[in-house]
Amino acid sequence: MQINNEVLVSAETVHHIFSGKDGSSHITTISSLYNILVLTKTYDFSLVVDIGSGIGTISYLVLENTNLPVISYETNSWCIEYQMKNLKECRNYNLHLNILNI
Repeated sequence: MQINNEVLVSAETVHHIFSGKDGSSHITTISSLYNILVLTKTYDFSLVVDIGSGIGTISYLVLENTNLPVISYETNSWCIEYQMKNLKECRNYNLHLNILNI
């Protein structure tokens, strides 16, 4: 499988942005971000559901690099506060606090 350099740069950029934020000790790896972005660009998804979305790293990746809407689910109040700060400029994003409402 050949590496898509454009996707790799996007994954590295998002990782760099979020690795400096509060709560970043548990964010996903560059390789996971890369693979998620490859999948969203390869398959015809209508939306992405980010369960256990933490401070919003994966949601941000998808929102900034695709036209897909993102539904985010998080229950930790600290993560919710920082996710809302980190994604306040993003469109096509909905945060749900109850998984039954998704």
